[in-house]
Amino acid sequence: MDWRRGPAACGLLFLSALAGAPACAADAIADFYAGKNVQILVGASVGGGYDLVARMIASRLGRFIPGNPKIVVQNMPAAGGLSMANNLYNLAPRDGTVIGLPTNAVALEPRLKILSRAGGVANFDVTKFNWLGSAARLPQILYAWHKADVRTAADLKTRKLIVAALAVGSDSYILPTVMNKLLGAQMQIVSGYEGHADTSVALERGEAQGYNNSYAGLIGNKPDWVRDKLVHILIQFGRERLPQLPDVPTAIELASAPLDKAALGFYASKYDLAYTLITPPGVPAERVGALRLAFDATMRDPEYQAAATRLQIPLNALDGDAATTIIQSIQAAPEEVVDHMRDLMTPRSGG
Repeated sequence: MDWRRGPAACGLLFLSALAGAPACAADAIADFYAGKNVQILVGASVGGGYDLVARMIASRLGRFIPGNPKIVVQNMPAAGGLSMANNLYNLAPRDGTVIGLPTNAVALEPRLKILSRAGGVANFDVTKFNWLGSAARLPQILYAWHKADVRTAADLKTRKLIVAALAVGSDSYILPTVMNKLLGAQMQIVSGYEGHADTSVALERGEAQGYNNSYAGLIGNKPDWVRDKLVHILIQFGRERLPQLPDVPTAIELASAPLDKAALGFYASKYDLAYTLITPPGVPAERVGALRLAFDATMRDPEYQAAATRLQIPLNALDGDAATTIIQSIQAAPEEVVDHMRDLMTPRSGG
């Protein structure tokens, strides 16, 4: 689906979608939403990427929902977003007035149980959420500071790289751990940094030599690093190469064993679900349909696209059907693949 079509095309799409339904059905949706508030519950804290995208969507979404409800954002960051997903699934009204924007880890949690190790429990079935769409596909990349003696992924096998990381359960820790096992890499992971700003300072001061982040995050926060070639991008972790990085291999390409490739592909699925909107189960189908159309229209809206471009958020959204297909593929992954990914994520003894 082309997400760059203009507002006129968007209006035609919405009208044509409703044209096949009785007029009373469309009127009923507008009557329901008129004068109401619709909440977007965000599974992350204020000020981060999830929060920013939620507020960008919230500023436009209501214009495309029949009845034009007001959209209100509420943050629920506890347990890595697990608390929000549990709340949405088990406590939120099932009428289309509450939408969730989970962290991408939630999609994998019922299979990998990463967040649950800290005491949380995934009390939801991801296949029963209504997936409205994903605002961006946002894979991670691993990069090395220009003063480090590492220029390519192959160098990681023979040369030490001190890599900064956030919490042990974050991708900044997990992905180097995985590559140490898969490639026999020599990365020394130093965790405990509080955020991307801290890791950037660590690289500039020479305290660390590498880090992984999304490519959009790198060029959004440190465009001069890319422009002036202050970092060497070594590996990308999406299911395929980004158009902007055609010469940088994916982790899947670097893996040799079929089981390794399958495990990495399974984990990389979450990067296609960077900023998803979901509703609890039981929301009437016609309201889910209207919310999906409103999400699609928001993704094509020129004002939304301009704001996303300023924040370096890719304009590569997925619609609800595509997001649902990814969720189904995650659930269908063989247990052998999931177990192997869990093993890859576990640090080597003494490392």
